[in-house]
Amino acid sequence: MSEAAIDRRLVGLEDAAGYIGLTRRSVHRLVQRRLLTPVRLPGFRRTLFDRRDLDAFVDAARATVRQTT
Repeated sequence: MSEAAIDRRLVGLEDAAGYIGLTRRSVHRLVQRRLLTPVRLPGFRRTLFDRRDLDAFVDAARATVRQTT
């Protein structure tokens, strides 16, 4: 993950994948399965992800693991 992305709320695909420890392809799959929702700003083509959504995804995954153990 790039140093500049650490302080930004919205991050690109590469930084989002690095932030949650997955590959870009895995993040694409999560979007396709509607487990992650990208942010699309009007007038821009770049796909961004809100770090709060990424944190919520990881927290939900952690809670699921705790419930099954």
